[in-house]
Amino acid sequence: IEVVCVNDGSTDNSPSILKQYAQKSDTSLTIKVIDQENGGLSAARNTGMKHATGKYIYFLDSDDKLNWDSAILEMVLLAEENRLDQLIFACRLFADEKNPELARRLKAEEEYHSVYAPLKDKILPGTELFTELERNGHFFATQQTRFYRRDSLTKNNLYYPEGLLHEDNYMAPVSLRFAERAMIVSQRFLARRIRAGSIVTKTGDMSKRFKGVWGIVQMLCEDNRLWDAPEE
Repeated sequence: IEVVCVNDGSTDNSPSILKQYAQKSDTSLTIKVIDQENGGLSAARNTGMKHATGKYIYFLDSDDKLNWDSAILEMVLLAEENRLDQLIFACRLFADEKNPELARRLKAEEEYHSVYAPLKDKILPGTELFTELERNGHFFATQQTRFYRRDSLTKNNLYYPEGLLHEDNYMAPVSLRFAERAMIVSQRFLARRIRAGSIVTKTGDMSKRFKGVWGIVQMLCEDNRLWDAPEE
């Protein structure tokens, strides 16, 4: 396993902690630390993709975690056994504190991340999987619930849009356009943290969020590679 840690301009003690872990690299676990000026989530993921060398790639956000020690191994086995370009899976949601706002958010997120049972464990072309999930109201874009064959992204020049919020909503459908073999499973490999003050939960400047949504819509409409896909 290769772990690429991108320090995206952290202002706390994260860099020194990462470097302590990097010193523990061995033949079974390579840990790379990449320092860069703050560019946001998309920039950090893109940097990680450029430095990754493995057959598969997984993007884990800094405030989330995996549910059990063998999660990555199990993702690899599923991808290898089924020759997958993309594996989509479920997640467990949790919050560090209890309040009515986060409780409502948890409920909404649980509904959003529900796996559509009729498609579970079926291997389909990505375009067909996307169409069926979207048609039945069960498509979710969260990138931490994706496990990719790395060259399905890099050879198709797929990168996260920098400078915009809601970048997952671009990569999720576009990556499935190029996935010849994709599958969704019910295993909850990810433990996704719902917290106050995150990009998703904070109210903040709504004009910035609108700009992100509108920017992603424009990118999807202008990406000619999507329009030679099956009509639906």
